[in-house]
Amino acid sequence: MKKIMFVLFLAAFALAAGEMKVLTIGNSFTWSLQKELPAIAKAQGDKLTLAFANHGGCTIQKHWAYANEEEQNADKKYYKYNGKMAKLRDILAAEKWDIITIQQASRLSWVKGSFYPELDNLVAYVKKYAPNSEIVFQQTWAYRVDHNMLKKSGGQKGMYDGIYNNYKEASAKYGFRVIPAGFAVQLAREAQPVKFKPVDKKLIAEAKKTQGSTVDQTGSFNVGWRWTKNRKTGAPEFRCDPSHLNGRGKFLQACVWYGFIFKKSPLDIKYNGIKLSPEDAALLKSCADKALKEYK
Repeated sequence: MKKIMFVLFLAAFALAAGEMKVLTIGNSFTWSLQKELPAIAKAQGDKLTLAFANHGGCTIQKHWAYANEEEQNADKKYYKYNGKMAKLRDILAAEKWDIITIQQASRLSWVKGSFYPELDNLVAYVKKYAPNSEIVFQQTWAYRVDHNMLKKSGGQKGMYDGIYNNYKEASAKYGFRVIPAGFAVQLAREAQPVKFKPVDKKLIAEAKKTQGSTVDQTGSFNVGWRWTKNRKTGAPEFRCDPSHLNGRGKFLQACVWYGFIFKKSPLDIKYNGIKLSPEDAALLKSCADKALKEYK
């Protein structure tokens, strides 16, 4: 009897704790999930296998070009998997992936028509080598208001509207679900009590004079101004990254992904690895939950 009860307990535990295998075909906008998403899943008692077929800044067009060239040339391998170079088709067949995500590079994500025709080819390719996996789009986010590119997109709202329309169109065309990470970021930007304001140019110029100095970027979900090394000279320089997510942004993105993948409310997430204030963590989890419920 005890043995039977133990078996039943294990079965009930297995049902309660989800187990999902996820592969991203993306770029730095999914690399940002590396730490927070697995940590959240572990803290919630769920098992997640998360793998990346990513290249920094990679567009849908480039991913298809890589995959197509790998098909034509037996020696070509453009992706890394388990520490070794591999063809995308071999990564697709390596596991029974529950979800495979695709996204456009952020700089093109808002541009009408920028997904096609290569997205058609990439979707067909994924279906060929992973026929039982669900293909999902990650809706990326609009850049911070001080990004120079926003002058072309009609501001942050213009960029977000373009992103929304493009992923909505792709979702309708293929019948795929969308992870609304970009929607969650927009919601959080509007809901937070203190909004980000662009840093005064005089303060930036002053900060550049002393290595290690900072500027106030309260309310930002993007990396923004920071000290880094010049890629060519190695010299320290004060530069702005208004596109990639900072710690708050990564936590928010991971909350959205966790809720989407495991079909659980982000409100129940206990993990707070980056030590957000209880109020800020609650706000971000609330925005993630709202994004999942209200995204259309």
